Order: sequence, then structure tokens, then C-alpha cells
Amino acid sequence: MDVGHEHATAPGSTNGHNLVEADLRPPTGPADRDVLAWHIAGLRRYDLNLLLSLHALLHTRNVTQAGEWLGVTQPAMSSDLRRLRQMFNDELLVRAGRDYQLTTLASSLLEPVSRAVAEIERVITWRPTFNPRVDTRSFSIAMSDHVMALLLPTLATRLPQEAPNITLCARGLQGLATDPVTASELSEVDLTIGAFSAYAPTRAEPPRCEVLYTDRWVCAVSDDNPEVGDEMSLELFSQLPHLEWQLKTPATQSHAEILYRSKGIHRQVCLVTDSFALLPSLVRGTRMVALVHERLARQVAGLKLLEPPLPIPEVQESMYWTPSMDNDPGHLWLRELMRTIAQTL
Repeated sequence: MDVGHEHATAPGSTNGHNLVEADLRPPTGPADRDVLAWHIAGLRRYDLNLLLSLHALLHTRNVTQAGEWLGVTQPAMSSDLRRLRQMFNDELLVRAGRDYQLTTLASSLLEPVSRAVAEIERVITWRPTFNPRVDTRSFSIAMSDHVMALLLPTLATRLPQEAPNITLCARGLQGLATDPVTASELSEVDLTIGAFSAYAPTRAEPPRCEVLYTDRWVCAVSDDNPEVGDEMSLELFSQLPHLEWQLKTPATQSHAEILYRSKGIHRQVCLVTDSFALLPSLVRGTRMVALVHERLARQVAGLKLLEPPLPIPEVQESMYWTPSMDNDPGHLWLRELMRTIAQTL
């Protein structure tokens, strides 16, 4: 069963290789119906459950984890991998030390397989209307931890009352198989929320993007820090010990940190954390200073918030989603819910 090497010619077809977009239109005559029937009959030769196994393997790059995704044993997933290798005449996953890497073919399959699985799920779950008070549905939203700190408390209050049968899964960004914007575009998640201008892909139909709210950068210090008055001079900023946010995988720093480093501003960094949401709490009761978002810092008592010594552009926190969900009634409700919560910040 080699889906990539089919050479028979369909009735009325010029090449007979694939079910192309034109074939998906409603048949207008006997010839069109014959072509569509030929393609469907061809697909019946394959176990389409393997599509789900392939999707899990491509995302996890691990047989055991892929099995956990699908709720099957490791031997069963290993068997599916063997069948997929025969189907595509390709290893798909190759060992690199203690881990596995995708082959060139497998990497090229990641996007179309993700889209196919998302479309199948969309067909199965599609309903012409959506009533959050009675309908049952699950949504997933990927967001930075500081966005979670701002949005989730209100969501936790509103969901049980307004949508008692709705499950909302809030996911961190580091567990995504792709970058945050692409994760929403490929429907790995229903929404991605954050400031991801640097990640925006350049495709023919890019993901939808809508600004939810803006935020300002401030210098956060403990309000009992005797060295800090009502202003933060560049000299004082350079003298104080700094608390910094940084990710190692992938290597990421905040826009503010990158800007100040590009200006050659010397800082004494004494503590680094990968949780941006923790920065305001960690500053309290110390001599440290941290560049943080104002809305986040105002949630923590015992801080003094000052203008940075050099201006930093505002942050735009946006939500991203795939264009195919534009008119989905449930997704429309989800986006409106996030808008109304953002307006209360």
C-alpha cells in the first residue's frame, strides 16, 4: 500500500494521481461522479486509522508518547509505525542518539497531516448552531504563562456559570509541536494568544490575527527598596541587581531585554527564570529590578512600578486562529468570550 506511487488512471482523469480540490466539488454529471467514486474506492484500500497514528508520531517523534496520545500500547504503535513505513516507503522516524528525528519526507508531511486530522475533527464536531449553556464541547488555547495569569481567573469564574458543559484546556507554549502561530494555523490548538509578531508565517492564507489588549513595560522593584525613589535613572538601573526572563529551548528573551542589550546597557543579572508570570512576585522584598508588563505587575502587592530609563514599545497581545474556523459557531463564541474578558483587564 504505497499512497505515493499510484500510477493507474481514473476514468475521465488526466493523471489519476491524487484527489485534488476540483474533485471535491459536488458532481455535476455522470463523468464527475465516476471520478469521485474512483478516488473513494482507492482510499478504501488504506486503513485511515493510520492517519491518526502518523499524526501522533510526527508530533511526538516518540513511539511511546504517540501511543499515550492515542491510548494504545507501545507494541501497537510500533506495529503502526512499521505499516506506515511500508505505506510511504520511508523510515519516517530515524534514531539520533537517544531521540528520534523526522526524515525529510516526514517533515514535509507534518503540515498536510495536521490539516487533514483537523478537518476530520471539524467535520465530526460541526454543528450549525452553538449554545454554550447547553452544548458540550472542548477548546484548547495556547498562551504564555503571564497571559494565563491575566485571563484564567476570569475564565474560571465565568465558564461554570455561562458554559457548564464546555471544557477549556489552557496550554503553555513550550509543549507545542510547532511555533505558536503555526500551532493555531494547523489547528493543533483552537486559539493562540500572545505577542508573536516575530513568528508570523508568510503563507498564501496566513492565520487570522486580532489584537486583544495592549500592555506597557515598567520597571518593577520592591516598594521597600531604600535605593529606589520615584524615578528609575539609567545609572540606577545599571547598578541594581536584575531579575531576567529567558527560555533556553528555543532560545528566547523578552523584547525589552533584547532592546536594552542592543543599546549596550550594562546589567548585573543575578537571577534568571523561565516563568515571566513569576517576575513580579520574585522582585518583592529584594533589591532586584525586573522589566515586566504593567497589567501583570499590578496584580502583585508590595511593588513600586516606574517608567523604564529608556522607552520600550508597547506590547500587543493578540489571538490567532485558522481561517477555516472563521464561521464556526462555537469558535465565534470562544473569540467573543476572550474579547470581553480582555476588555475587563
